Amino acid sequence: MVSFHSVFGVTLGAVVCGMSYPLVGSYIFSLVSVIAPKGSETLANSTLLIGANLGSFSTPLFLSELGKMNSLTTHAGPFLTAFWLLIILTMIVLIYQTFFQKKVHQNIMN
Repeated sequence: MVSFHSVFGVTLGAVVCGMSYPLVGSYIFSLVSVIAPKGSETLANSTLLIGANLGSFSTPLFLSELGKMNSLTTHAGPFLTAFWLLIILTMIVLIYQTFFQKKVHQNIMN
């Protein structure tokens, strides 16, 4: 478990979070226009935007319920659990994208 007890550590975490969201969000929105079928790019982007908004809306509810389910009793408990879940999810997506991008690249080259 990582815990910062200094302003520098918290600032570093905020910078990493603040930089990662716009980068990942931009990547996802540009990727959806590449993989969406021709003529349905608008629908795909709209669906993605609705999903992102629902995720933003439901995050506080999710963290509240996560805090009730885990054994960590501090206020940081739900965030730490969500952190590790997101790390696992990120690894799965990176592995998937690595293999998926090779297939897309091979199809484009052929």
